[in-house]
Parts: sequence; structure tokens; C-alpha cells
Amino acid sequence: LHQFEPESSSNNMPVVVKLTGSLNLEVLEKSISEVIRRHEVLRTAFPNVDGQSRLVIAPAESITLDPIDLREFPQERRDEEALRMATDEARKPFDLGKGPVLRVKLFRLEDEEHLLIWNVHCIICDGASSDVFYQDLTTIYRAFSKGEPSPLPDPSIQYIDFAHWQRQWLQGEVLELQLKY
Repeated sequence: LHQFEPESSSNNMPVVVKLTGSLNLEVLEKSISEVIRRHEVLRTAFPNVDGQSRLVIAPAESITLDPIDLREFPQERRDEEALRMATDEARKPFDLGKGPVLRVKLFRLEDEEHLLIWNVHCIICDGASSDVFYQDLTTIYRAFSKGEPSPLPDPSIQYIDFAHWQRQWLQGEVLELQLKY
């Protein structure tokens, strides 16, 4: 579908989470970076090579969030401005060939109130995957906030392992049935 409409945002999966309380920006950045390190799919691009999509996994890098400070807006306009900016982010198309297929934004509404937005393309994410992202992020943030290492072991399989298994399975009669459907 992306090849038919590369400028479409219909396959974007934005998630907005309100964070209340004291927020350590450095710990949040390290936590998001750790989630991205753990899950190769969040660093994967899908360039088209000779008419076929390929997987290219980028090395893990630290991310930097540049919080967008909305405190300059009058209280009654902050939510409206946050919604407008979040909607703009949700509507930006992804370039699957170059990546990244994950974007993260942070809006500061008050000293102790933030909106964290992550937006991913559905090629790498579904509702359950968003839950995993959030659970990993909160678990890692709690640990890093205490100066502890991540308590999460590296995943035993990655997206590329699943894609390889699916490609092996999706052949012959199984493929024909799917194509007929």
C-alpha cells in the first residue's frame, strides 16, 4: 500500500501518552534509546531493490528529544495547540526506504505535565506492539531512574527472524490460497 501512496499517512500508528509528575529528560532519552536498541524492527528501513522490498537494520544510536515547550501558550490554548501539533505529526508520512519508521516527540504542557508521542508505520507495529513498546519503556525508565540497569533480557527473536519464518511458510499452496483470497 505504501508503494501505491507513499505520501499517505493512513498507515501511521500514533500513540499519545500523558506523563504527569517529575520527568527526567535524560533518563527518558536513554530509556527510549534502550527500547530501540532492544528491538531491531524500530531501526529497520525497507528500501526497494530491483522491485523487491529489503530489510536494512540501522545500528542502535542514542536519541535526543527536543521538548516542544507549550507553556508559552495561555492555559486555555495549550491542549488545542498540543492536539494540532500531535495531529500534524500523525499525518507526516514515513519514507520506508530510508527510515526511520519510528518518530518520537515530547511536548511540555506544565513543569510536571508532558505529552509523549510516538508514531510508527504499521509495517512494524500493531496495537500489541505499541503495548510492548510502552511496557518496555516504563520498565526501563523506572530502572534507569534508580540508577539500575535495564531488567529486561534481550528478546530471543527479532522481527527479521519472524519475517524469515513467514517467508519460508508462505510458499506453494499456502501462498496460492492467500493470493486467491
